[in-house]
Amino acid sequence: IKRETSKALHAVINFVVVFVLSASFIAYAPDYIKKINEFSSDISTASLDLGTKIMLPNSDSEGKDSVDLIRDSLFSIQVQQPWLLLQFGNSNAEEIGTDRVEALVSASPEDEDGKTREEVVKTEIEDNDNNNLTIPQVVNRLGMVFFL
Repeated sequence: IKRETSKALHAVINFVVVFVLSASFIAYAPDYIKKINEFSSDISTASLDLGTKIMLPNSDSEGKDSVDLIRDSLFSIQVQQPWLLLQFGNSNAEEIGTDRVEALVSASPEDEDGKTREEVVKTEIEDNDNNNLTIPQVVNRLGMVFFL
């Protein structure tokens, strides 16, 4: 039997080094993850800012964060335009009239047990000939929801 103390010593040193590194990583894992998350967030913000400057070079987005611009864009695409289409049959608020849109949006269904909103809807149907808000159009609007 050969006595190879150098190999045994090398194996013990490797074990100790791996154990110490593993233990230190486990002990400081929250700090490491926080630093990695901050780095990832900085990279994402920088890439969004750059993408916004490339895609919208002459926009009026001065002073707005690119994340806010994307959030506004997603809200417009996923909520506002489909709602306008279902309520008015058109997704362009300027063509509809911002005062009409604002009147319908600002009327809460909870005010006076819904009477305020009911009055706004009646005015919209009678004065502006908006048949999308009538009861017979409910089936058409439901069908439209599946395509939105």
